[in-house]
Amino acid sequence: MRYRHLDATSILQTLERLKLRIAERFPGSGLSKVAEEMHLVGSEVSDTVEYLRQPNWAIRIPAGFAILLILGLVAGLVVTVPWSMRLSGFGELVQGAESGINLIVFLGVAIFFLITIETRLKRKRALRTIHQLRSLAHVVDMHQLTKDPERLTSGAPDTASSPERTMTPAQLGRYLDYCMQ
Repeated sequence: MRYRHLDATSILQTLERLKLRIAERFPGSGLSKVAEEMHLVGSEVSDTVEYLRQPNWAIRIPAGFAILLILGLVAGLVVTVPWSMRLSGFGELVQGAESGINLIVFLGVAIFFLITIETRLKRKRALRTIHQLRSLAHVVDMHQLTKDPERLTSGAPDTASSPERTMTPAQLGRYLDYCMQ
């Protein structure tokens, strides 16, 4: 069971160590800036996870009261309407039943909306956080694009558009290893 859940503290410690290792090995590089941003986002993700775990009483309590009010109104209608109605025929009975069904459907949708509002708000925040992480992953991928290790082993000459190669093979290998961590 221990390895089935992620520990935010351990992840943040790992991100901190990785950020420091990259900054020491490649000071001022784009990857070191990405590692710094990844550490910041990691802290934000940790806060978001904690928010998602906790019930949001500021939403739940008013939604609960609204649901109780709706159910109270329905109960009041059920109790009072049949006694006060004088149906003169089958047509009025059908119209009353249709109106009742429409009212029940409408109120059911309203109750469903109130029950799911907290989940929808939390999902929106979670998706925003996932988008940030996905964007950072793409930035790391872009940093790798100009660090093609095949260029070191192939004898093909650089083109006019080739990026400037400033790293030794060992540095390039280390750089790409950091990108994968």
